[in-house]
Amino acid sequence: MKRLVIFTALSVIASPATAAETGVDVAPGEEIVVTARPSATDQFSVLQSTTVLTAESLQLRLEGSIGETLASLPGFSSSFFGPGASRPIIRGLDGDRIRVLTNGIGSIDAASVSPDHAVAADPLGAQRIEVVRGPANLMYGSNAVGGVVNVLDGRISERLPEHPISGQADLLYGSGSDERAGAGHVDVTMGKFVLHLKGFYRETDDYRVPLGALEDEHDEEEEHEEEEEGNPKRVANSATKSQGGTAGLSYVWDDGFFGVAYSRLDSTYGIPSGGHAHAEEEHEHDDGHEEEEHGEETVSIDLVQDRLDVAGEVRGDLLAFQTARVRFGYADYRHVELEGDEVGTTFTNEAWEGRLELVQKPMLEGNWSGASGVQLSSRDFEAIGDEAFVPPSETFNWGVFTFQEVKLGALTAELGARFENQQVDVTGERRNFDSFSVSGGLAWSPDQDWLIGVTVGRSKRAPTAEELFAKGPHLAIGAFEIGDPDLRQETALNLEAFVRKRAGIVTGSLTGFVTWYDDFITQSFNGEEEDGLPVLVRGQTDARFIGMEAEIEVEAVRTDLWSLTVDASADYVRATDTVAGGPLPRIPAFRLQAGAEYKRDWLTGRVEVQRVSRQDRVAAFEDETGGYTMLNASLSVRPFTGRPDVSIMLRGRNLTNTIARAHTSFLKEVAPLPGRDIRVSLQVGF
Repeated sequence: MKRLVIFTALSVIASPATAAETGVDVAPGEEIVVTARPSATDQFSVLQSTTVLTAESLQLRLEGSIGETLASLPGFSSSFFGPGASRPIIRGLDGDRIRVLTNGIGSIDAASVSPDHAVAADPLGAQRIEVVRGPANLMYGSNAVGGVVNVLDGRISERLPEHPISGQADLLYGSGSDERAGAGHVDVTMGKFVLHLKGFYRETDDYRVPLGALEDEHDEEEEHEEEEEGNPKRVANSATKSQGGTAGLSYVWDDGFFGVAYSRLDSTYGIPSGGHAHAEEEHEHDDGHEEEEHGEETVSIDLVQDRLDVAGEVRGDLLAFQTARVRFGYADYRHVELEGDEVGTTFTNEAWEGRLELVQKPMLEGNWSGASGVQLSSRDFEAIGDEAFVPPSETFNWGVFTFQEVKLGALTAELGARFENQQVDVTGERRNFDSFSVSGGLAWSPDQDWLIGVTVGRSKRAPTAEELFAKGPHLAIGAFEIGDPDLRQETALNLEAFVRKRAGIVTGSLTGFVTWYDDFITQSFNGEEEDGLPVLVRGQTDARFIGMEAEIEVEAVRTDLWSLTVDASADYVRATDTVAGGPLPRIPAFRLQAGAEYKRDWLTGRVEVQRVSRQDRVAAFEDETGGYTMLNASLSVRPFTGRPDVSIMLRGRNLTNTIARAHTSFLKEVAPLPGRDIRVSLQVGF
C-alpha cells in the first residue's frame, strides 16, 4: 500500500490521445488507433498489425467474452473454456504473453493464471476494442510480446460531448443459450464537468450444441429420443450471469482533462462438463470397508471486482515536451470456486498499475516525434483452499520506455526500447529479473495508398509467480500442475514483414512473421499421474513460431445507392519445439474465411463461410482435432433517415449447426463450440 500512496501522487494527468486532439487526417472508412503508439494515428500508417472494432463491427462480433468476440478475426483464436471464460489467443500465444487492458491499464484479475478464470472486462460495455500485435508493444510491458488487447469504454470523458445529454442503449437476445442482455450509458455535461454513467446486464442458460457433439456422454436411446424431438443438446453447467456498472466524473478544459471513475463487475458462470471433476479414489478403513473419497461435483465461479481509475492529460509548453499523460488503476479482485454449494478455492488479487507518458515536441521540422515514460505495477495475489495450486505471492514491476519515429519523405523509421525490473516474492523465496527489450521498424510508402514495411524486435519476459511456484491439483483443467522455481527469462526475436493497400477496387494486406524463442516457457503433459490427475508441468525449451495473416476485399459493384463487396481472409501459425523437434501444444489450425457484403445507406447484409482445417500436428499426449465449416450471416437495418445511431441487427452463427471444437481449448471434447445461434440486437443512440 505504501507504493500505492506514492504513485497516487503522480496520478493527475493521463490518457491515450484522440483523433480530435491530434488532428490526424484519415482516409474514408479508416479507423484511428490510440493503443499502438503515444499519438493517435490512422490504422493504415501504424507499422504494427492492428485491429479495431467499433460501432457496427463491434455489434456484429459481440460475444459474451473478449476471447470469443475477437476469435473469428485473422490471427486470433480463443482458449474457449465455455461462454463464461475465454481469453484471446494471438498467433498461437496466450496467457501472460497477451496483455488485456481496460483503457490502457491492465484488467487486474486472475485470468492469466488459468483458462477457467474470466477476464474482468465485458465487451458488452465497450465502445471500441483495439488490438496491436507484433514486436513493438514495449510501451505496455514485456509480457505484451504476443499482443495488446485494449478495451475502451469511455468511463472517463476526455473531451466535452457535443450535446448536454448523450448516450446509447443496447438490447440483445441470443437463441443458442437463451441469452438476455442489455447495456446503456449516458454522458451529462455540466459546464466543463462531464458525468458518465454506465450499466450492463447479461444472463444465459446452458448453451446448445448440435446433436452428436456430446454423444460420448449419452446412451443410444437418449440420443435417439432427442433426435426425434428435434432438440439439440445443452452443455451442462455452462450458464452465466454478469452485471456491472461505472460512474465517472471528469473536468475538461482547452488544454487537457482530469477524471476519476469507479466500476464494479459481478459475474457468475459455470465450468462445463461438471468442471473440476475430482479423481475417483478409494481408501480402505481399519474395519476393511472401502470408502469413495471424491466424486464429480458441479463447479461454478463467483467473481467480483471493484476498480478505481484516475486519468488526465495536460497539453502545452512543458520544457522539451508538449503533452503529459498519466493513467492509474487500482482494483480489488476476488473470485470463489463453488463446488456445489460449498466454497472450494478462493482467489484474490489486490493490485494497482500506473503509467506516465511525456510526449516530446516535434523536431527536424516536425519529422521527428516520440514519447518516453515510466510504468509501475504491484500485485498481491493469493489462493486459499484445499485445492489452491499456487502459493501466495507479491509481484512488483517497474519499467522505463521510449518510442521514437522519424519520417524522411516516403520512408518512416521507428525505434522503441524498454528496461524493466520484476520482483516476485513467495514465502521464503524471492526471484528478481532485469530485462531489456528493443524494437525497430522501417516502412516505405510509394504513394498514399500503399505501405510496405518490416519490423524487428528482441524482448525478454520474466516468468510469473504461477509459472514459477505452482504445485497442486488444478481441477479446472483436470490436471496436477507443477511449476519450476528455476525458470529463466524467455527471450524472443521477432521479424515481421507486411504490405498494405487501402484504396481502389482491390484493398487488403499480407503479413508474414517468424519468432524465435530461447528458453520458451512451456506447459505440457508428461504422461504421469498424481492424485489421480495427469501431470502438467512447466519447462523451458527453444521454439519457433512462423505464420501469416492475409486479408483482401474486392469492390464488385458500386452505384450511387448501393455497393457489393466480396472479401477473404486467411491465417496460419506453425509452432515448433526446436530442441525436441515436435510441435507445441494447443496451436490453432489453418483457417480460411470468405464473405460477401451488400451495403446501402440504411441496410447492410453479410454472409460468410469459415473453414478451419483439421489440426493433426499435435504435441505428445495431445489429441488431434477435426476440421469444420461454418456458415454465418447478418442483416443490419437503420430504419430512420438521418438517425444512423439507431440500428437493428439480425445475426446467425453456425447456421448449418456444425459440430466444431477449438483445438486451443482444454475442454474441447466436453465443451464443443456452440451450435446454431440466432441473435437479434437493438442499438439506439441519443
